[in-house]
Amino acid sequence: HFHPNFEIYFITEGSVTYFIEDRKYHVRAGDIVIIPEGVIHRTEYEDGVCSRLLINCSPRYLPTSVRAEISSYLYLYRNPKIAEEVLEIFEKIEKEYNSPDPLSESIIVLYTHMLFYILKRNKASCEEIENHTNYMSEAIEYLKKNFTRKVTLRDTAKHLSMSPEHLSRSFKKENGVGFNKYVNLLRLQKAEELLRTTERSVSEIAEECGFD
Repeated sequence: HFHPNFEIYFITEGSVTYFIEDRKYHVRAGDIVIIPEGVIHRTEYEDGVCSRLLINCSPRYLPTSVRAEISSYLYLYRNPKIAEEVLEIFEKIEKEYNSPDPLSESIIVLYTHMLFYILKRNKASCEEIENHTNYMSEAIEYLKKNFTRKVTLRDTAKHLSMSPEHLSRSFKKENGVGFNKYVNLLRLQKAEELLRTTERSVSEIAEECGFD
């Protein structure tokens, strides 16, 4: 699925697996996950306990200077040296949200800005995590360019010089959803945008987005 808002998670206990775009992340306590608006993602809980804090906010809660760079951010931000400081900010935001007064909205914006400034300041010391294969990134890129036409598993496998069977198995394993479902998610995402920003009919939008 995808959302029109930003999601920022802080994992407080246990572990969980996130499938975000073309990458699979094994996330553990102390990690921060940033999912920008419109990014396809899925969560898969593992055995045992997993606790997390979530901020779901519109882009206006992000500092302008940081939002301009958000596309270069990692989805998974692992930086143990600032985990305690980040947790404190999440807890302060939660306190303001649960016990609001006339100033709470402005204070929450300030805390959220502070969170992103801290992440930006410490980005260089973030642990490097590489959890995707080059061919899967190429497959996702191919689908993003071709989902408005009749794109098939066989076409994509041929483009990648691999068998359809292997691509099908790998796609579900690395992205958390099957090939056809992912293509339809791309189409729905585009259709939602066109429904919000144009006056075209539903049938015209459906055709333009590749629906049969």
